Amino acid sequence: MKKYLFSIFIVVLSFFLTASCSVEYSDTGVAERYGCFRITGSVAGGSDDGKQVMLSGIRVAVDFGDGNVQETFTKSGLYETEFYTAAYADPRVIKVTVSDVDGADNGLYETAVKEINISSPSGFADGDGRNFVGTKTIVLDFLLDRVGQ
Repeated sequence: MKKYLFSIFIVVLSFFLTASCSVEYSDTGVAERYGCFRITGSVAGGSDDGKQVMLSGIRVAVDFGDGNVQETFTKSGLYETEFYTAAYADPRVIKVTVSDVDGADNGLYETAVKEINISSPSGFADGDGRNFVGTKTIVLDFLLDRVGQ
């Protein structure tokens, strides 16, 4: 009995960990397919003793390619942001900009930018939203150089 309960627990846990983006829109009609981009990762930088440390309080701005820009700040060096979208016709470039806005965490760090070209229209299966696949997770890690004290 304990073996079955553990198996059920694992299935339920994995559902909640992977479905945060897709559950809300998974029941949309055929004409309106939705999906979600999840951008997540870590931000680290050098410290006074020459080691790498995870940086808290670093601003992460994500431009999802349609004028929708979301900002968040790292906590313990980690960040995550999500963007719900309907199917769209043209490819997108998602741009992630990481910057130390106040310089309070181990000195002042450089600003870094990474771009992701979502080559297929809509970024989802079949390019037009058909065959809805839910969440598209993109992981971007940053290692920032120090540029000041």
